[in-house]
Amino acid sequence: MKSKHFLIFTLLCALLSSCSGMNFVRFNAYSEDKDTFETIQGEGYYKPAAYKINYRDILRDYPYSSTQKVVTIPSTGNRNLLVIPIDFEDKVCSSLPSGCNGTRTQIMNAFFGQDSANAYQSVVSYFNDASFGKLHLSGKVAPWYQSKNITLEEVSKDKSLVDKIMVEAIDDYKKNNDDIAKYDTDNDGYIDGVAFIYAAEYGQKNTSLWAYESSLGLAPSQASPQVRSYFWASYQYMNSDGVMSKVDAHTYIHETGHLLGLDDYYSRDANQIYKPLGGMDMMDYNLGDHNTFSKMLLDWTRPYVVTGDATIKIKASYKNGDCIIIPAGEWNGSAMDEYLLIELYSPKGLNKHDSSVKYTNGTQDFSLMNKYGIKVYHVDARIAYYKTFGESPFIGYEGTKELEEAMKPIISSGQRYYRRIDHSNTLSNSHGNVPLIEMIDRHGSDYLKQGNLVNNDSLFVTGDILDEFTFNDGTSLNYRIIFEQVSSEAATITIKLATNEQ
Repeated sequence: MKSKHFLIFTLLCALLSSCSGMNFVRFNAYSEDKDTFETIQGEGYYKPAAYKINYRDILRDYPYSSTQKVVTIPSTGNRNLLVIPIDFEDKVCSSLPSGCNGTRTQIMNAFFGQDSANAYQSVVSYFNDASFGKLHLSGKVAPWYQSKNITLEEVSKDKSLVDKIMVEAIDDYKKNNDDIAKYDTDNDGYIDGVAFIYAAEYGQKNTSLWAYESSLGLAPSQASPQVRSYFWASYQYMNSDGVMSKVDAHTYIHETGHLLGLDDYYSRDANQIYKPLGGMDMMDYNLGDHNTFSKMLLDWTRPYVVTGDATIKIKASYKNGDCIIIPAGEWNGSAMDEYLLIELYSPKGLNKHDSSVKYTNGTQDFSLMNKYGIKVYHVDARIAYYKTFGESPFIGYEGTKELEEAMKPIISSGQRYYRRIDHSNTLSNSHGNVPLIEMIDRHGSDYLKQGNLVNNDSLFVTGDILDEFTFNDGTSLNYRIIFEQVSSEAATITIKLATNEQ
């Protein structure tokens, strides 16, 4: 869930009906996935051909009914999104600035259109680029559905009514269309992903008139696929000031990230000052490209894994997802572990637009970094085992002796259990108040904890060294990381075991 950040400057359009955003041309310039993902063995490092643990399997790892499992869009292959615009008896689409047809065309551009109709990218063009051609999203925007017997005023006061509207809208779609099966591309009985865009201005955070992702607890049906994961957002997010010449899909891209299974990287705690990623990420302040941790989770890239003294050259991450991980201990072969993650940031590709446009969050202006440099993240995505009920459901972390001992009485008693990633950047929801992913800022460890945003000076540059760090599992960083050469296109990084240092 994330609000749209307003543009400080943009081209104005005197008559919205004459703007390019009112014409729809479908995006079809999909990239070819050229990655072969073969095992690479180097001196002091290797790159795996495949992950040992699948992120989507962990999301679905719940022992009871399928209606309690987390269901997401498959993150690779050809997948379809269904978008349904919603209006109300007391807020009809004809009352919107662009009317029913004009607003629907804008929605089509935001989700499925070419870049020329968008201020940034459409949803499908963004994920084509972010995945390096591994995820080809397509789909359609259905005709407007008017909510039956539920008014906008009622929805604004009762968030639970949104789910009822979702069921109504899908049932109506099925009555009037015979193509619902094509939106279940993995044949699990659920529509891969649905977006409901409502014809009203957005409201206060954490209300029914906010942008958020959720799910319905419906049983799957392969004969007539049901809604499982969906997001609900205002039409206004793509055109917040009402006079933009092109639609802006940033918020819809962020929410589609949730449909793929990604968490918010900002905090949902009102009193949490700490910004673990300093705002600068698509799953944080709706900006730029996905970081390489997200791309590892979604099976779009493979890391170089450090095992000893090594010198590794990586390209800018927007090009191919190049990244390096230094595990806290023995790496478990997946993105779901604890490690340092290194990538080369460049204000190009999906970062280019947001590094040149000013935004505001109401109290401060910001942009993505407009200079290149190294991003170092501390990721703690360890998999934990949980009991399905009880006052203390946490059992232990996968791969530890403590878990082995704790599991013996649980297994013997027949108690049900499941696995999940244990941490979140919302610290109140994170075991031990540990963030899922935090940036190691060049300013120092307190910089982001004081609520600051990441800026150009947060990035490591040529000649910088990182050699002091303690992981959450208590392990000390046993390496000296030297950023030998850093440019906008490539970086050479030398990693030396501390015991080998002179």
